[in-house]
Amino acid sequence: MKQFNNKTIHNKGQLIVEAVVAISFIVIAVVSFFGLLAQSVGYNRFVSENYTATYLAAEGIEVIKNIIDSNILNARPWNLNIGSGDYEIEYNTTSVATPNYSDRVLRINSDGIYTQDLSGQETPFKRKISIRYNSSRIPLGDEIIVNSIVTWTSRGQNQQVNLEDHFFNWRE
Repeated sequence: MKQFNNKTIHNKGQLIVEAVVAISFIVIAVVSFFGLLAQSVGYNRFVSENYTATYLAAEGIEVIKNIIDSNILNARPWNLNIGSGDYEIEYNTTSVATPNYSDRVLRINSDGIYTQDLSGQETPFKRKISIRYNSSRIPLGDEIIVNSIVTWTSRGQNQQVNLEDHFFNWRE
């Protein structure tokens, strides 16, 4: 009987050690899960910002395309009101003759539209439209190169999306 009591006492100590080990594994699993969850939320935000920036850059190129299309439809020179330089543009811009880039952030107005206006909710995005004529193309002025560059800071690092398109005077 005495031996049985010693074994019982020994088992009680073993149970405490097993409980501590089991609790440690559970704590490690829970902490790892929440760490993974936090990292996943951070990546989700980055992907969402990159998605938005890509569409903002595409919108910048589309505005220039709309100006060219409007010129052609109205029997004007295809590149009228399109000058070389860096610009801040709106979705409804009709002329980019005078460079006006000032490195301002885009804002979302009350209609949910991204704008350069000083009213509305500030976003982390800045958009610069760079326009240049390809000087090596003959005849000169028959190709416009447009870069739409959207920059922002995410998770402490500078990010950038740069879309480029080439427009040609294909009618002549």
